[in-house]
Parts: sequence; structure tokens; C-alpha cells
Amino acid sequence: QTPLMMLHNDRDGAVPWYQGIEYYLALRRLGKEVYLFNYVGEDHGLARRVNQRDYTQRMKDFFDHHLKGAPQPEWMAKGMPYRPPAGTPTTPGTPPRTGTTPKKGETQSEE
Repeated sequence: QTPLMMLHNDRDGAVPWYQGIEYYLALRRLGKEVYLFNYVGEDHGLARRVNQRDYTQRMKDFFDHHLKGAPQPEWMAKGMPYRPPAGTPTTPGTPPRTGTTPKKGETQSEE
């Protein structure tokens, strides 16, 4: 019954990306408390500082909640929407976004 926080990025050269997704989905189907973070364009670890800071804060939130009894952060309670990488059309026929900068708290992997 231990909650799990996973980091599995789309360019991970050590573990195929789909295996991380399948593992996450299997745990969810079993009713387990699991959180999956995928930083687009990152490898097995996090190279971009913005992503390192984001994941570090989320680990702190996770452990503060589960080990110290802190209130559940909003991202745990409500989840987070998928954010496509900058330049990816969100609607067919939409021109790619350029020059976007994530707002404070967003996890889009651009610096």
C-alpha cells in the first residue's frame, strides 16, 4: 500500500518509454496510489534545470504529505493536465506554438 512517485521520460535510453506507461496504468488499474512524471525531451535523468527544480519540489510535496502529514498538494489531489511540448499543435491544422515560456508551476520542458 506504499504510494509511488515515478519519473519516466520519453527519451529514456535505459527503459523503453511505453514500459513506464504500462507500469503506471497497471498500478492505477489495481487501485494503487501512483504518480507519473514525464518531462518531454529528457533522458533517463533530468538535464534541464527547470525540470530538476520542478521535480525536486514535487518530491518534497510528496514526502511532506506522506511522511510529515502535510496537506495534499493540488497536483496530487486533482492531477495535472497533459501539456504538449512547445511547437506541437494541440488541434489538427493549428500552427505550432513558438517562443512559449511556461508559467510558474508548469512543467513544460523548455528553458
